[in-house]
Amino acid sequence: MTNEEYKQLILLKKHFFEEKIELPIAGEKASNPILVLSDSTRDTFLIDTDRKSSITISKKKLQNRHSNSNTIMIRLEIDCKPHMYRDGSLSSRNHIHIFDENYGNRVYDLDGEYGKLFSNINDFTTVFIDFCHMCNINTENVIIQGVM
Repeated sequence: MTNEEYKQLILLKKHFFEEKIELPIAGEKASNPILVLSDSTRDTFLIDTDRKSSITISKKKLQNRHSNSNTIMIRLEIDCKPHMYRDGSLSSRNHIHIFDENYGNRVYDLDGEYGKLFSNINDFTTVFIDFCHMCNINTENVIIQGVM
């Protein structure tokens, strides 16, 4: 996938295949990804949800994959293991991975511009909805369950 293809795929309007979404509770990882369909093309996407951690109960991970190519497009990690930047410094525990054809992905701390897209990183339902909006997925008329 090229960066231009990535941009086109992210801009596609999308919707959930099912009307009811079950999110994992703290300490769990969803056994199946959530299927997302493009409104205008045959492209399909998968949202992986993960809150399983042996270290902290506040861990949250969401990942958007283009299922046609199995390319990870965006991965959001909250209270997760830091990643090392090319200069040797570490990311914060709250960061986002954005696809980049030259680097595989780029990591950005949420204290920068991407952090403004998430209104409450402590609430998983809010994080999920904000993540969907970032990925251009319509969340209206969808029942979201499972979060405690």
